[in-house]
Amino acid sequence: VEEIFDVSTKPTIVKPRPAVSENSACGADKECVQKYLCKDQPVNEEGQIEISYRSLDEPCTYLEVCCAKNKTTETKDTVYVIPKNECGKRSEKGVTYRLMNAVNREAQYGEIPWMIALFDVSSGSHVYIGGGSLVAPDMILTAGHKVLNKAPNRLVARAGEWDTHTNKEPHPHYDRHVKSITLHPQFDIRFGVNNIALLQLTLPFSASPQIAPICLPSADNGEQLDLDACIVTGWGATSFNSTAYHNVLKKITLGLVPNAQCEATYRRLVGSKFSPHASILCAGGKQGEDTCTGDGGSPLVCPLKSSPDRYFQVGIVSAGIGCYTVYPGLYTNVMALMPWLRQQLNARSISSERLRFDHIGVLTQIQSYIYFSEMRWLISVYAALLLCSCCVESLDPDEYLNKTADNTEATAETELSLVAKKAELKEKLTSLLQPTSYTALQLGIIIDQVFTDIERKLIQKPGPAPNRPCGHRNVDGLQQPESAHSRNVSKLGEFPWMVDLMVRESNLELRITRHIGGGSLLAPNIVLTAAHKVINQSAELLLARAGEWNQLNEAEELHYQDLPVKSIILHGQFSSETTGYNIALLVLSSNFAPLPHLAPICLPSPSEVFDHARCIVTGWGKDTFQGNDYQHVMKLITVPVLPHADCVQKFDRITGRNLDTTTLICAGGEPGVDSCTGDGGGPLICPIKDTPNRYQQVGIVSWGIGCGKSNVPAAYTNVQILLPWIRQQLRRLLEPLKKCGANNENQCVKHWQCKATTSDPKFIVDLSTRSDCPYMQVCCSADNLQLEEVQEYAELEKNKVTYGFSDPNGVRMSAINRKAGITNFGEYPWTVLIYQKTNQFFTGTLIHPEIVLSVAAYVNKKTPEDYRVVAGDWDEKTTDEILANEELRVKTIQVHPAFDHNSYANNVALLFLKGHFTLMSHILPIALPKPPGKLHRHCLVSGWNQRGRSYERNLKVSMPLSVAPCSKEVQSLYCVNAAKKDLQYAEGAGMACKVDDFANEYYLIGVWSHGLGASVSKTKFVSVEAVLPWIKAEQKNYSEKQNNINVP
Repeated sequence: VEEIFDVSTKPTIVKPRPAVSENSACGADKECVQKYLCKDQPVNEEGQIEISYRSLDEPCTYLEVCCAKNKTTETKDTVYVIPKNECGKRSEKGVTYRLMNAVNREAQYGEIPWMIALFDVSSGSHVYIGGGSLVAPDMILTAGHKVLNKAPNRLVARAGEWDTHTNKEPHPHYDRHVKSITLHPQFDIRFGVNNIALLQLTLPFSASPQIAPICLPSADNGEQLDLDACIVTGWGATSFNSTAYHNVLKKITLGLVPNAQCEATYRRLVGSKFSPHASILCAGGKQGEDTCTGDGGSPLVCPLKSSPDRYFQVGIVSAGIGCYTVYPGLYTNVMALMPWLRQQLNARSISSERLRFDHIGVLTQIQSYIYFSEMRWLISVYAALLLCSCCVESLDPDEYLNKTADNTEATAETELSLVAKKAELKEKLTSLLQPTSYTALQLGIIIDQVFTDIERKLIQKPGPAPNRPCGHRNVDGLQQPESAHSRNVSKLGEFPWMVDLMVRESNLELRITRHIGGGSLLAPNIVLTAAHKVINQSAELLLARAGEWNQLNEAEELHYQDLPVKSIILHGQFSSETTGYNIALLVLSSNFAPLPHLAPICLPSPSEVFDHARCIVTGWGKDTFQGNDYQHVMKLITVPVLPHADCVQKFDRITGRNLDTTTLICAGGEPGVDSCTGDGGGPLICPIKDTPNRYQQVGIVSWGIGCGKSNVPAAYTNVQILLPWIRQQLRRLLEPLKKCGANNENQCVKHWQCKATTSDPKFIVDLSTRSDCPYMQVCCSADNLQLEEVQEYAELEKNKVTYGFSDPNGVRMSAINRKAGITNFGEYPWTVLIYQKTNQFFTGTLIHPEIVLSVAAYVNKKTPEDYRVVAGDWDEKTTDEILANEELRVKTIQVHPAFDHNSYANNVALLFLKGHFTLMSHILPIALPKPPGKLHRHCLVSGWNQRGRSYERNLKVSMPLSVAPCSKEVQSLYCVNAAKKDLQYAEGAGMACKVDDFANEYYLIGVWSHGLGASVSKTKFVSVEAVLPWIKAEQKNYSEKQNNINVP
């Protein structure tokens, strides 16, 4: 205890550190030692040693001197008497040393004894993160943004520091680990509101000549302070664009700026919305009078008019525009937050009126201090154990999406249980701890404080998170005053999936956030938004806020939650020029907690038609295109959905641009009612039929022409069309990883998610062996995981696209030990899967990025929306391939007019897609035949075989060397001998033949029509040559309505 506290009443004798330099440049019998260790070192009239910066060619550092060896001493005879330190006492002339030639506003050594340097030691070394101030032996005051999301045991507070580049000061600095972090409950990093935090240390600092606390202000001494002679200190950057920090503590004298003047200055820069919150004050505003990056958390202190050497802390460095500019710096207003600060200090038995290092002479007082600190910790642990049965746990993503029961009664039980546990805890702890110096009343106070913290975490009034299904709209809102309800304004908690997307400004010390758009919650840690909102953003600067309603109100009964973005997933075909595929997923650092005003939105039905439906858009964007004001309260607008053909026609006429309209849905066109600037990325939601108050997301706010113009709709990304991509990404992100390795210490991941295998030019898949992992995955150690990596979209350049090209060795992945007939990945890139509504599939052939040729029998008189086409697949049961497959829905179907369902004559159909496939090495169309009557050689068909195998793959079947019509009378059919087992379930597959004997290029000659019955010996293929005129005519008709399509 005596090592921690100075319990003696006699003066303290400082034991300085021994000299460490051994510099022979001083000459014979001399050495570099710290100046105060040389007996011949002169002192001034005040007993101080004068120091100054010197040139680099001198033999010793500026804190050392060449001293004769017989004149050095290991200890200083001077006795430093440490008085009963008053808080806030500034030693203007320094302690022990006096710096004579300050060149960059350096403070004197020991001048600012309350100054604290904060370090992050997560990496194993001390990384400086900002400043703080000592307000009690074991309490540090700093800015909330400096310690947000920091683990307490990874932070170190250093007192007594001056020059960070040396340890040759006359008195040592001391480091203490942080025990706990207490942020203001209404801290808002976006606006810098209530930006304050208290750090409790594991051990208190001892009194020292250069270590003492700062005074905190009270209501009655605010007018007694000289607000024009304040001081701010820190080790921050030397200039805004500089990466160099001050090594010696700097001090800057400045005055406070009236709020009205500060507001007017900032409004000229950032707009009329700026108004300093009550928890923010301004200071400086003159060129050179400012703090900079790295000074965050440092104290702004002002002297008493009656005692100019005694200072009180009035501010904490928070933010600013640049550094050392004419714009005032923004500081946390400590005076305004004193009620909260006093409450926190009182809870720790620290009086804010008497903050000083008292030389405690009674051991029981010291024990009492230790008891109080440790007792609160003990009670917290004990309370947590008692309450574990009441805790609200985070839900698994799938559970979160699928829960349907309302648990209002369960939560009421939780609250009653909490009350009962509280009473039980008080009784048990009172009897258990009664032998200590605490009375039952004192123990009760501590227990109440602990439960207040726990209740704040466990229960957010007015109630629990109802486990309703996705898309449930709280039509009547949650705990919102009726007066706030108005037209085009949502209610609190009405749309629980809505996300406010923000970016943190990296050029500001606080990294103030600004609203950039909207998003929607698909899972507790996944947000759906528009690609154009995040394509140029760094994930680490993005913040997702759920549960927001009024952006300017910090007193909402249901509070928002903020989570940083971990990674951004853009659609591989997004183009900012054509606006196509404007979609992105944001993966968050953790899950949002399930609360009453947080829930996911439903994804749309693949086949439902939304034409003319009245749907809803929400967001915080502008009301008018020309306006400057954004909505603070979440707005609600109702718009009609337009048929796609009307949408395309309107945009073609208005814009005259080559826009990609295949992935768009249009809504709006009514005067004065529209999404607008600032709403981008937000959801367009439509009601789910026959289900009251449930909604599905059909669009994402993408772009528009002005806002609210009559007969001019807005463009939204069509979520329905891009549903396959969304589902593929969600499966990849939410599916649990399988354990592998000798002790299950590793994880099974996709090839591209393991750094140990991504360097290989081609991934080898051995089909003859089995391991702990699925055959296309690898067993990866934790240090090689890169789980956020996604499959590539390796789009080919137009001049490198060869229709019908086949790579027999596979594309980026090669399968070895294949059984007969199994292909390599991407070997026949024109073969596609066509899924029906029942998820049964057949095969087709890609003849253009937007056109598939297949059989008429499966699509005749069917609804196009019931079909989806997948290109680039290999194993139909997984998505583990090295390159991503793509999926598009069918827009229109054209069946051959002479198709006969009984005879299967002309059994072909064209499927025109909603969008176009990206041309990649494993997704390529095949060429159509050109010279009629050519002898077809080296022909084959590829498709998927379903014979109960454990996995089904793209199956290549070798065909006869020559192909001929079935008969002279029927020239439109080819007959091919083939084994039934090799072609089962491959209807619609294309038969391709080599262009010549040596090239790996193919052209299409047939479409598998029928055959392989019990008494059928030959398989029938429709001749593509015979139906080629019809294909060309349909292509021409379609191209007149769409962009020009030319089928090679």
